[in-house]
Amino acid sequence: MLHAAARLSPSRYSLHSWIGITTSVLFGLQYCFGFYHFLFPRSSDSTRAAFVPAHAAMGLFLFLMVIITAASGIMEKNTFTKVCTGGSPMVGNHSQAEKDAAKETAYLECRVANVFGLCLVFLAGAVFWAVVPKKGSAAASGGTPLSEGSSLLKA
Repeated sequence: MLHAAARLSPSRYSLHSWIGITTSVLFGLQYCFGFYHFLFPRSSDSTRAAFVPAHAAMGLFLFLMVIITAASGIMEKNTFTKVCTGGSPMVGNHSQAEKDAAKETAYLECRVANVFGLCLVFLAGAVFWAVVPKKGSAAASGGTPLSEGSSLLKA
């Protein structure tokens, strides 16, 4: 069944595609629920307060899903273009120097993509470090997270 669906739509054949679709759908649901709970005039303050922890946790989860989608997309692009293995062989009459230059360019592109992927991972770590409350902080013990400044989620 999945094989037939992949044949009908070539954009749904990889893990990157499925994670991206899932992330988009969950973001849409997060947006709708957030709109309903926080901007809908009839929503009570107690309902809004009860929804905040779930909304914040889901937002952090969606951020992680975006990072995973981007990293898997980088890996998929490198795999399909064979960038990290020296690229596709050059066809035609090319000198050895031209072939070596093309291979070096492919390796450079691979390194740039890998550094970008590592930057995404470090960004995710920095966001988690900034958002998740530290043990013993006011936010972790039930205080207001805004008084801490560095942690926005309650434990």
